[in-house]
Amino acid sequence: MKILVAEDDPVALDMFEGLLAKWGHEVIAAHDGKEAERLPLEAEAPTVAVLDWVMPKRSGLDVCRTLRARGDGSPYIILITAKQEKKDIQTAFDSGVDDFIRKPVAPSELRARLKAAERIVTLQARLQERVQVAEDQY
Repeated sequence: MKILVAEDDPVALDMFEGLLAKWGHEVIAAHDGKEAERLPLEAEAPTVAVLDWVMPKRSGLDVCRTLRARGDGSPYIILITAKQEKKDIQTAFDSGVDDFIRKPVAPSELRARLKAAERIVTLQARLQERVQVAEDQY
C-alpha cells in the first residue's frame, strides 16, 4: 500500500518510515500538516494516511478535514496523538478520521490497524468496481 505519514518529530517519522518500508509499504513522508495536504495532490494518491494530530502549520485534524472536503476518494485516515482525554476521540472521529492510535505507538498495534485499513480499502475498491459495472450496464 502507498501510505502518507505526516509527523513533525523527525525521530518518530524515521521510525514510521522504517517500519512501513519493512512491512512492504511505499511511504510518502511529510514533516508538517501543510506538506501533508499538498503531497496527495502532487503524487499518486496514497490509500492510507497516518497523521499526527499536533503538527506545525496545519494539525492532523485540519489535514483530515481538507482531504475529506475534496470528495475525491480521500485515503483511509489513522490519527496518532499523545492526547489522553476521552473527548479527543470524539473530536477526531467528528473530524473524519477512520481510526485513532494513542502515542507511544506500539508497532504491533500500528501493523494490526494497517491490516484492517487495507481490508477496508480493498472492499471499497471492489464495491466501486461493482457500482461502475452496474452503471455501465444501464
